[in-house]
Order: sequence, then C-alpha cells, then structure tokens
Amino acid sequence: MKVRTIILVVVALLTRGTAFAQEYANWEISVDYTYARGNPANVGKPFSLNGGGGSTVYNFSKYIGVKIDLQGYGSTTHTINNLVVLNPQGVATAINSASVQSNLFTYMAGPQLRVPTHSFSPFAEFLFGGALSNFHGNLVTPERTTSVNPSNNAFAMAVGGGVDIRLSKAIYFRPFQMDYLLTRFGTSIVPGGNHNQNNFRYSAGFVFTFDE
Repeated sequence: MKVRTIILVVVALLTRGTAFAQEYANWEISVDYTYARGNPANVGKPFSLNGGGGSTVYNFSKYIGVKIDLQGYGSTTHTINNLVVLNPQGVATAINSASVQSNLFTYMAGPQLRVPTHSFSPFAEFLFGGALSNFHGNLVTPERTTSVNPSNNAFAMAVGGGVDIRLSKAIYFRPFQMDYLLTRFGTSIVPGGNHNQNNFRYSAGFVFTFDE
C-alpha cells in the first residue's frame, strides 16, 4: 500500500512538473498606444508621431513565437525655416520654409523571444516589413511655392523589446515596449536627404492570451 502511494505521488509530481514546463498560451493579442520620434536625418529636425495599433503572436513554445505588428501614427504640422540642402552634385538649394504634416502606417512581422516567469514576462523582438507614409506639405523656395501630397511605401524594421506584467491568467499589462525603428523613405522631394530614417518607438497597452 505504501509503495503504491509513493508511486502515485511521484507520478502526480512528475505530471504536474511537465504540465508547468509546457504551460503557455498559443496566442497573444495586444492593443496599445504608440509614440514614435521621427528622425528625418539631414533634411530637418526630429518630430513626434502619436498613434496606436496592435499585434498578434503565435507561440511555438513558451520561449519563441512569430509576431505580426500593425501600427498607425499621425503628426501635428511641423514647420522648418531657412533650410539649405545639397543635392548629390553638391549644388545648394535654399528653402525659405517647409510645412509638413504626415501619417505613417507600419506593418511588420518576425520572431519574438520570451523569458516568462509567474509574475512578469520580458520579451525581445526583431520585426521587418514595410511602412506607408502619407505626406502633406508646402515647400517655399525663393523661386516658387510647391504643394506636395505624395504617398510612399518603404522598407521598415524594428528591433527592441519590453515587459508584460501578469494581471490574471489571460490578461497582461505592458508598461513599456521600446524599439529602434528604421525606415527607408527616399528623399526625391528635398535633394540631399538621407534615405535611412533612424527612429525611436515606445508602446504601452494590454495583452490578452488564449489557447487554440
């Protein structure tokens, strides 16, 4: 009887340990507020974008999953005065003022790595995909005033991470996620610009988890 009891206890402990080791949610869905600091390199000053969006993650294990991230951002009107830029031939172009308002949408996917604990879950991500920009501006030079309203698609990449704090079995609070956000928009409107924009992105929100 004692031997049987001991065997049952050992089996129960092993089963419980295995279940704990394999315990993770297959799916994560997040909704968030997002702030991005845009850096147009040598074509003007950095500017702020505010917006939000969400992401979906499918977890292959408790440590690794694949993430799809969709975010939208909008900026207030940004004015640049007395700007001089050089084209690739070294010819200077004087710009009296440039008034700019833009919207940005990023769509990226890639791996997400987690190190989960009972109370919180730090993670890192490497995402790549595209960015869509709707740009509205007026460019004033000594010769003329030009209004531009182009839309443009470009490569985008985000590298960073954050932490999720467990509120319940299926709900987590994300106090921060910080990423280096690279976009590669051309600069055909303003000559001499850098094609790489090195941006910063901060997000906060909630994560909901569930199984298949």
